[in-house]
Amino acid sequence: MLLPAIASPIRIWLKCLFRLIKSKLPEVRVLMVTVYNDSEQIFRASKAGANGYLIKSSPPEELLAAIRDVQNGSAPLSGPIALKVVEHFHEMGPPAKETENLSTRERQVLDLLAKGFIYKEIGAQLGIEVGTVRSYVKNMPEAACAQPVGGCCRAWMNEAEGANPR
Repeated sequence: MLLPAIASPIRIWLKCLFRLIKSKLPEVRVLMVTVYNDSEQIFRASKAGANGYLIKSSPPEELLAAIRDVQNGSAPLSGPIALKVVEHFHEMGPPAKETENLSTRERQVLDLLAKGFIYKEIGAQLGIEVGTVRSYVKNMPEAACAQPVGGCCRAWMNEAEGANPR
């Protein structure tokens, strides 16, 4: 385990961590202990391979617990750091609607399914084979909303009409 106490610019440690240590010894666990608590540094450290991130002013008991946690495979964060992570996700806003992951063609197929068309009619309208329509429908639960196609159709209709899904 590596426990860098960072007071110098963190970018120097991150380059060292990523290029020298993690690339050659990926199994090494790293717990960052630093005075820096801004979101950018936290995410840079995480991307570089840090397994935990504590503020230097953390009490000794918290540091010891964090060391044990990192050794056991957890990713400890100081309270203020955890708050920064949560705030970051709040700033990102709500997750994309499930159907936003669909391609244009998948949306067309789903729209026609939601309107009650059968596979043969969908194929004819879109100029594709029935087997291709089946393929889109088969893959739709994974791509759209991880639920049966009927549920996807209801969700799609609700989104298209601006209604709240049930």
